[in-house]
Amino acid sequence: MNVLSRRAFLAQVFVGGVLGSVLLGACDSQATAAARPTAASATSPSLVRLASVSDVADNATSASVAPSATTTKAAQSRGTRQPNVLLITIDTLRADRIGAYGFGSAHTPTLDRLAAEGVRCDYAMCQLPQTNASHAALLTGLYPSTNGVKVHMVDHVRSDVQTMAEVFKGAGYQTAGIYSWVSLDPQFCGLDRGFDAYHGYVLNRSLLFSNSNLEKLSSIYRQIKSDVPVVSAADAALGSSEQIEKTIDGRADVTNAAVFDWLDKNAHPDSAPFFLWVHYFDPHYPYAPPEGYDHILGLKYSGKIDGSADTMHAISKNQLNPTPDDHARLLELYQGEIAYTDSQLGLLLKKLEDGGLLDDTILAVTGDHGESFGEHDDWIHGLKVFEPEIRVPLLLRYPPRVPSRVVVEAPVQSIDLMPTFLDLTGIKAPANLQGVSLMPVLGGTSDGKDRVAFTELADESFVSMLTYQEWKLIRNNANDELQLYHVSADAAEQKNLIDDQPKITRELRARLLDMMKFSGVSK
Repeated sequence: MNVLSRRAFLAQVFVGGVLGSVLLGACDSQATAAARPTAASATSPSLVRLASVSDVADNATSASVAPSATTTKAAQSRGTRQPNVLLITIDTLRADRIGAYGFGSAHTPTLDRLAAEGVRCDYAMCQLPQTNASHAALLTGLYPSTNGVKVHMVDHVRSDVQTMAEVFKGAGYQTAGIYSWVSLDPQFCGLDRGFDAYHGYVLNRSLLFSNSNLEKLSSIYRQIKSDVPVVSAADAALGSSEQIEKTIDGRADVTNAAVFDWLDKNAHPDSAPFFLWVHYFDPHYPYAPPEGYDHILGLKYSGKIDGSADTMHAISKNQLNPTPDDHARLLELYQGEIAYTDSQLGLLLKKLEDGGLLDDTILAVTGDHGESFGEHDDWIHGLKVFEPEIRVPLLLRYPPRVPSRVVVEAPVQSIDLMPTFLDLTGIKAPANLQGVSLMPVLGGTSDGKDRVAFTELADESFVSMLTYQEWKLIRNNANDELQLYHVSADAAEQKNLIDDQPKITRELRARLLDMMKFSGVSK
């Protein structure tokens, strides 16, 4: 029996022996539902080119010297207290839909405030434009091909990889992860490692995603299905999980209720510092902003398009062709979700301020990936490495050590956040981290000219992208086809300069091939 036949046989054994018993058991018992709590932009910071850090120099005393690599426990034994760390990820958030990044109709005063009070990274790129893979990269400081998470809701973080939560927990921090989407449940990613508390809060969570046995079964099913064609009985029974996902959603107010409750119980002056990860799902489709945010741009739309998952899937599969008015309406709904999330983020900041926690907390806000709305003939995310899908906002605030009103123009990666956090807290970083701390750039000891951003995809072609200075090179690894864009002059990536810039193409291709080896994409 060959490998493929053996896997198919095992799949059928799995379906016949496990599926029936677990589903039958679930029908005889009451599923435990997940807890469901009830429910004018700031001026953009002045532009600071990395070759000239004059604006940073004003803060040189507080920002130029990194702490020694001592652990939090050692610091506490000396009577000092480490800062809290708050990582906020906003799903499906494009950088160019935020006021601080140049969108005048954004309605994002909270994000704009954070940009004014801290650092804004202009060219931050995710490492793979899908939720699980991007979050795994963020929370490990490693590229997807190294940390093990590439295929959404199938792959798990490798057992030998140390997560950000594990590092902070080992240094004496309280750790909590509060998220808003089922794909981040432990069965589908393994990202719960190191968290004292790890809870998901999802609207319309169905039986399949409320019963731990069924959810685990669905996870195993996805893994088998990714390897072999599974018999139709299994696909009918568990493949429906992919349809169920269309009806569930995350809401920032529900997430906030859980976050506030955790802070009330755990964030006290005499308690250990905390590492808290908060995930808001709202900007991800379905685009259904609450009343008051559903017409945020004031469009006079009389059509029938909605932002449902069915609609977006139909568009992405070329089964529905939106008119220009439909297109504008979808962007308005998307913007409404962003504006609503921003308002809830503002409430979280107020909660921290009222509790005297804000200025003692290292705060970073970023997106896990962006979203395409027809650019390069693509919709939603996960299949392309053009700017709409991979360029995300990244804002960093911590007044004692991070300068304000500063823009980092060098390429930045999502995986750079973990080493930056560890730099700021003085915790020794794992030796194998692939991300690079931003502190040398913020402190003026590096101009950032050698920084790169690398992105890969999960599909078989393994398209890879390198951003270096003002250039971006895309390679289709299946056929070595290259695309070169001068992103500072061609933000829409419309003019391929491969034939016009042979020298730059050769140099970037060589560096890209090195990055492919370093990241684990190639051997």
